[in-house]
Amino acid sequence: MKKIPEVIKDITFLLSTIFSEIESNNQQGLNDKSVFGELLMRFILNDIMNWDLININARQGKSNVAGIDLIDDEHKIAIQVTARDDKAKMNDMIEKVSKQTYLSKYHIYFCCLKMDGNKLKRATLNKNGKIIFDNKKDIIDGNKIINDIKGKSLQEIRYLDTNLRDYLGLEDYDPVKIKQMVEQQDQPWQYTIPENYIERTFSCESIDIQRETDDVISKLICPTYHPTGRLIDFVCQNIEQAQSNHYIIYSSAQSGKTTELYHLGKELKDNQLCPVFIKAADYDKTHQGRFLQIPLNFYEKDIILMIDGFDEVSDNNRDALHEEIVKIQEKFPEIRIIVTCRENFKMNKQFEGYIQLTLQDLTINEISSFIKNSLSEIEAKRVTNSIETKRLYSFVCIPFYLKALIEYYKKNHHCPNLRKELYDFWIDRAFNVDDKSITDPINLQSKVKSRLLRIAMVLQITESQDITQADILTELGLTKPELNECFHLSLFKRKDDRCYFEHNAFKEYYAASYISKLPLEEVKKFVCYNNDPGGKICKSWYNTLLLALSMKEKGKEYDDLLNWIMKDNIEIMINIDPFSISESVKLDILKRILDDYKIKNTYVPDSYIKNFNISQLCNILETEEYLIKEFENYHKLDPYLNTLERIIQWMDFDSLEEVGLDKRYDNAIFEKIKELGNTNTEDTLMLYVAFRNKHFKQCKYIDKLISLHISSIGQRCLSCIYELIKDTDTADKYLDFILKSEHLLQEFRLHNAICMVNREIIYNLIASIHEPASVKLFWNLLGYLLDERKHYYSSTEKKDIELMIQHLLELSKEIMLEDSDIKHDIEKFWEQVYMKEYSGYKYISNMHADFQKTFNCNYNLGNIIEERNLLRTLVRNNCPCKRQLKLFRCHIAMHATKKNIDALFKDLQKNQADYIISTWYRTSISKEWDEAVEKNIRKLWPIRYPDYKKQQMDKLDRLLKYTFYKKHIKEIIKSIRSKNSMSYKIKVRESTEYKWDQYDYNFLQLAYDSDTKEYDFRLAKELIEDQNEYEYFVLDQIKTEYNSQNYTESQIKIINKYIQHQIALNPSEERLRKLLSAAITFDTNLPEDRLIKCIPFASCRDYKTHYLDKGGYLLEYIERHIDIDKILNEIPQYIKKDIKNSNDIYYLIQELFKHNQLDARIKLMDILDIINDPNMIWHIQICEMVEKGYKIVENCYKAYFDHAKAELKLHFAWYLFKNKDNYQWLRNKFSEYRSDLMNHNKEYTQSFLLALGDEQALNELLEEIKTQKTDYRTRHFILNYSDIRFLPQMKELLNIGMTQNENQYSELKDSVIDSMELMAMTSTQNMNTICTYLNSIIKPGTNNYLYYDIAQIKNKYYEEHSIRISIKDAVKLIS
Repeated sequence: MKKIPEVIKDITFLLSTIFSEIESNNQQGLNDKSVFGELLMRFILNDIMNWDLININARQGKSNVAGIDLIDDEHKIAIQVTARDDKAKMNDMIEKVSKQTYLSKYHIYFCCLKMDGNKLKRATLNKNGKIIFDNKKDIIDGNKIINDIKGKSLQEIRYLDTNLRDYLGLEDYDPVKIKQMVEQQDQPWQYTIPENYIERTFSCESIDIQRETDDVISKLICPTYHPTGRLIDFVCQNIEQAQSNHYIIYSSAQSGKTTELYHLGKELKDNQLCPVFIKAADYDKTHQGRFLQIPLNFYEKDIILMIDGFDEVSDNNRDALHEEIVKIQEKFPEIRIIVTCRENFKMNKQFEGYIQLTLQDLTINEISSFIKNSLSEIEAKRVTNSIETKRLYSFVCIPFYLKALIEYYKKNHHCPNLRKELYDFWIDRAFNVDDKSITDPINLQSKVKSRLLRIAMVLQITESQDITQADILTELGLTKPELNECFHLSLFKRKDDRCYFEHNAFKEYYAASYISKLPLEEVKKFVCYNNDPGGKICKSWYNTLLLALSMKEKGKEYDDLLNWIMKDNIEIMINIDPFSISESVKLDILKRILDDYKIKNTYVPDSYIKNFNISQLCNILETEEYLIKEFENYHKLDPYLNTLERIIQWMDFDSLEEVGLDKRYDNAIFEKIKELGNTNTEDTLMLYVAFRNKHFKQCKYIDKLISLHISSIGQRCLSCIYELIKDTDTADKYLDFILKSEHLLQEFRLHNAICMVNREIIYNLIASIHEPASVKLFWNLLGYLLDERKHYYSSTEKKDIELMIQHLLELSKEIMLEDSDIKHDIEKFWEQVYMKEYSGYKYISNMHADFQKTFNCNYNLGNIIEERNLLRTLVRNNCPCKRQLKLFRCHIAMHATKKNIDALFKDLQKNQADYIISTWYRTSISKEWDEAVEKNIRKLWPIRYPDYKKQQMDKLDRLLKYTFYKKHIKEIIKSIRSKNSMSYKIKVRESTEYKWDQYDYNFLQLAYDSDTKEYDFRLAKELIEDQNEYEYFVLDQIKTEYNSQNYTESQIKIINKYIQHQIALNPSEERLRKLLSAAITFDTNLPEDRLIKCIPFASCRDYKTHYLDKGGYLLEYIERHIDIDKILNEIPQYIKKDIKNSNDIYYLIQELFKHNQLDARIKLMDILDIINDPNMIWHIQICEMVEKGYKIVENCYKAYFDHAKAELKLHFAWYLFKNKDNYQWLRNKFSEYRSDLMNHNKEYTQSFLLALGDEQALNELLEEIKTQKTDYRTRHFILNYSDIRFLPQMKELLNIGMTQNENQYSELKDSVIDSMELMAMTSTQNMNTICTYLNSIIKPGTNNYLYYDIAQIKNKYYEEHSIRISIKDAVKLIS
């Protein structure tokens, strides 16, 4: 271990080298090195100063923000970081910062990226009193940083050294590596996008509804939760419903995930962002050091970390890589992270909270277009027909296979029947590329295949993506010439010392070829976890195993393998390639899959049906007939019926028509709606899932649905009809139906709760009409349709309504050319909106500009002037005119603009009636218009608009002049005949006559006797004669009215004078606190000695700051007037045990914490003594500062634990709980103090004991829940019980959770399952015990979710206990 002087010398060398390189690079115009310097300074200063600096340029999204680079809002620190050390740069900073008032309370520093910035400290600068900056003290250079480091403890210096090397990714301070790190240039995007690239789209699920079981249903309920778009649109947060910094892409093998990341990286690079592509599989060979390297010359928000193939990491290392990803998230919260992963790894919980993106298949149009661009017209037609005949669309919807199919066709002039044929063709073609120098290519190809089979198997068994040449030579026994011959296959690559397959698909193909020749028992040894033939199939083998099944010759071995998979691992069969199996096998697989889900009564994930081809199993007559029989004979609204509907959703109805089954399917679907559609349950939604199939997007099906007259809760049938009308673009045709039925699509009550219904489909339908008659009709009915008394409108719906109205207005402009009468229809609607005849007018009235544009702003105001003249007559004759007035203002809002405002004012007379008329010109809609009206009114009737602000300022001027005000008060006393308060208050209100105001009333209230309810005028005279009392009264009035008042410089001068005088009188503590608030507000200059004496009253704050806001406190004010070191020197003496005001203590400690002085100026044990005081209410907040401000907290918490009050003991306990090494110590302490802590806070103590795995606490919890002594329905527990002996208690708790209301006890159930999972992880026997028990208590239709929990527990167990197989052992296995 290096000695401290050596460490400091190393850090000095590091800074010196970096500063020198930055200066050199900046001279060459490479400004990204300045960003590197900013980020480095942020890291170092946050560490040594305990600040929380962030980069303000990154936060505000633009560069060079007002002379500041780093800012810490909590500690009020702002820093400019620059490589320049000239006076001009510093003056420029001062000028820019001084223009930003929000920085006036911030301490400004100038950080110079040089070791010696002394010449800046000697410079004479432009003075500016608006900012806190002194160049003699506030220059940060390399020498200051080193000196600050020297002042740290030995442990802190070593801690900084370790963190700094970790941040920079350096094992040591090698000068060559440091220079390379700084000079590293922004590299061009090096990943090649394939030729004929087809850009893909993605769909996403909202975080709130990422439960697979609800996928399709949620899409129907709220389609906006499943938006689609390009990958860059998601990552750049252009899609409102899916904004996040973290995304995970799930997709099947060879679907194009990597290619999409390559393309995304190029687009991001073109947009000046910083994409970082990382191949997850490399983690297995490089994870000893830091794997995820983050560029240090880009802001966090500009970095996009792309981690490709998370599933390709071995089971042993997958959790470790995930932990590193989590650390990156925590360390760099603004970095965007995208992870790709195969679909069969989706069940793990590692990426909960990530937005899930699904790579969409190529559409039929995209496939057809690609084929046409790749082949001649005749060939394209043949290929397209072949795809349709052989039903290969689900196969070629992935570019990888589509391109392969086209190449296959070019060579063989027909399309393949099986996926294996494509692989064989591709590999043969790849070998032929490089075989020109080979005399016997067929023989060589056979030898190479044999070698590659073994290499692929070793890679597959070891869960690796590449292998070193040395391992191939030594472990696999190949000679160098033999290995070199393998590279004649262009799909097998070599880079440096590592060998790999060009695509993971080819590795899996060769591995599948190898095991396809083996009997079942031999296959099991390879594909099961830890080579256990009785175990579970490893996820990394799913695709390979199914590919091997498709390669096997039909016979006993084929049947054995198929039966074994379907018996114990049926979920794998969802991945089966439907083109690789016989028709009888398809039927068998479909039956077994559906039977499994029928028995479990659980929802099949939507991706299984669509992406993994369950629906493609139904492409032969036998499976199609089986499916329709199942559907016809099933009569319950449950997950199984939902599964059948969703399979039908993805079926090919053209093929059904060929075999005469299409009408049977049609009839069955409608009969099912008749049978179950009127059920009063939300589940009726599943009856309409099948209608998302393109087959049903025809008017005949719309007509048939309408004729059913179904009325289910939430009007599911109606929503389906509306969707079909929209998809068929027939809104005009069904206009009458829409208008007669829309009122049914409203909120509904279910289980004593109001369920909201989204009506956006109605607005989308209206926005799709085209016919003039339809447009006219809707203008007449629109007000009624949008009445908020019928429906609550969400913000999303309001946007849809605005778009709908804009669409109608655009259509109306064209219609006006032929039919001017439509203007009257629009005007009528506008009148309804403006006159509030229908609720919800506000957000529509904001669109008045759109309405004005429709009507052309050169509108003749003659009609409006006629209306005005009529109103003038009614007003003069005192006739009622309320409705006429509303209409008048409505028409002004629609037609009047600033251009024609003069016409409304030119003939008005200066009389009362016309004055009233002019005030009615205001519309309260257009601020610009109302301001113009106000301006014209002031011109005509100036006397009616007194300057209230000036009046208020005059009153304040009178109040601030003591001689005048004293005389004024005495005159009031003389004139008041009654001593009654109310009579005087009435006169204040009549101040026009008496010239009195609220200040006068408030002053006399000082002499009001609440007992006699009379004024004591003698006391009032004494008070006004006492100037000290007068000044205090003035300051009290200013506090009351501060937020509604602006002050002149002369007024502020007088106020400050009064503050200074009052504080000098040594007032009582109560008065002093109020006076200090005034001093903070007006930034009063007080003598230094007086300010220092005020330090103990640290909780005083200004008038401006709301009690929830930050800032405005006494110590911040004092910092602006005296040196910070003097303040920090004084604070410790006031932090004492005898607490009078805990708020003051809190802010004093916070001041030390803010300046990183807690550890230096006060002992942690003394702080603990203070927060242990019964009167201290901020103990938790101070503990949080302690935990950041001191390096070693655990030992002090342990040492003080016996002395701590109960609240502190519990806080200490949860802090210590973070370290598992403390668990036994905590158990001992809670055994000792259990009774006291339970008496103090039973619930909190019990929760902690449960987290510790305490047996007594578990039994007490169980008893209390059973006897219903406490309501635990929504309480969250951490049940940390891994010992299987606690299983009986867990069973009882789970039973309670499942027999009570499921929603109310969901927290309890989740906690119990988590604890059972801990038990299961301890041994295979315990895992089997837990899963067997959970399986035994499943009751169809009630707790089917336990199937998912069982699968999760098994997967996690096998993944955690998976043994990493070495290359040597893998070779033994295949030998």
